[in-house]
Amino acid sequence: MNGEAKSLVQGFLLLWARNPLSENKTFSLIFSWRCTLKTKYQMKNTYRIVQMLFLCFGFVLTLIRWLKVFNSDFVVINPEITSHISNFSLSLLAYLVIGSLWLTSGVKFRFVVVFGAFLIVANFICETLLSSINTVDIVDAIYGTVGVIPGFIYFYCVNRNGLIPIDSDERRVNYANPTSTF
Repeated sequence: MNGEAKSLVQGFLLLWARNPLSENKTFSLIFSWRCTLKTKYQMKNTYRIVQMLFLCFGFVLTLIRWLKVFNSDFVVINPEITSHISNFSLSLLAYLVIGSLWLTSGVKFRFVVVFGAFLIVANFICETLLSSINTVDIVDAIYGTVGVIPGFIYFYCVNRNGLIPIDSDERRVNYANPTSTF
């Protein structure tokens, strides 16, 4: 496993494996550097499940694209979708991971929106102006933009009613049995 993939897996596991009831309300994400984010909010379980489904969907799409590299006859729906799907999945994955970290650490929602806009602009710049490092293809930029949109809708819903402050009493409610507490 290369360093970039290992870092992504470590960050993903640490994001989902942290103990929300621990006294230490910080957790570390180990990428190529070490950073500590203070967790101020916890997502409700339904939003965690939706996020996990989005992440699995993005990983499956990325895997499909990698399979096409090894077998050029491998096609999902049609050849155009299979060849551009990596921009969709990478934009979706990047926005979900970074946006969820920011929201749970207390970063204002408008910065998450600005980050999504940045991803869209970066897609268009990379796919149109940087012809020396990338083949010019506006359709790739459109797929990247479409990858940010579901993430934005998800974060809008999370910001409206999916975040629970760490120190609140609502956090201690057992969601499997809402009448009991921990």
